Amino acid sequence: MRALLVLAALAAATLSPADAQTSDGGVLGVIEGRTATPGGYYVNAREGEPVTRVHVWGRVLRPGIYDVGPGFGLASVLTLAGVTNERAQRPGDPSLVLRVYRAGQAGPVYEATLAAFVRDAAKPALQYGDIVEVDAEGAAEVAVWGDVTVPGVFAVPPGTTAREALAMAGGPAATRLRAAETREATVRIYREGAGEGQAAFETTLEAFMSQATPLVQDGDVIEVETRVDSGWTSRDTFTVVGLVTSGAIAVVQFLRLINVD
Repeated sequence: MRALLVLAALAAATLSPADAQTSDGGVLGVIEGRTATPGGYYVNAREGEPVTRVHVWGRVLRPGIYDVGPGFGLASVLTLAGVTNERAQRPGDPSLVLRVYRAGQAGPVYEATLAAFVRDAAKPALQYGDIVEVDAEGAAEVAVWGDVTVPGVFAVPPGTTAREALAMAGGPAATRLRAAETREATVRIYREGAGEGQAAFETTLEAFMSQATPLVQDGDVIEVETRVDSGWTSRDTFTVVGLVTSGAIAVVQFLRLINVD
């Protein structure tokens, strides 16, 4: 946990490569007129310096492509990318695992938990084109979508309940109801092997929040569907009155035609 806090603090300090200063007073910044882009391309080298291109994936704040100068190693790149657990560590949470992949190698050339990496004196040197991945060991990937505050895919530790996974998505989206409206929400869990389009678990949101919920599995999809019943409004009343009035007028006109004949 202390290692994560140290890396997070360093990440905050190096959030803007263009403003970083080198020890000899140089400015780290732009190469060939390019700066950091929304697509995740970052430059951290002085103009004319050779760069090492590293791809950073996984549980980091700023995944992307990093072109770094000669003074940057693996720890520096991780600091720039912002290693994160997305929330405070809890007992039983999976450890963050660091892996480095290299062209021509079948498996990772380096693998260690983040805590072990911080203590490792023999940190691997980066090569051009390396892929650095930060992942949660033993975590399950769970998608939460529908009428929730922050839909998305979440890595959860073993033993996580469906209600806890829904809480990670901010819980059900709360919208204000108008007069005479009522809301009915349903929670479904879709799971591999349950059949195409078939929910492995389904209940009302009220029961879901008050009763024990199943443990999630890797690949689960939790959906919250909300239906709003508008009820009987004044507009509906005017509509019905209009229809009745139109019908009465039609009947009167018909009777007049019969009397004329």
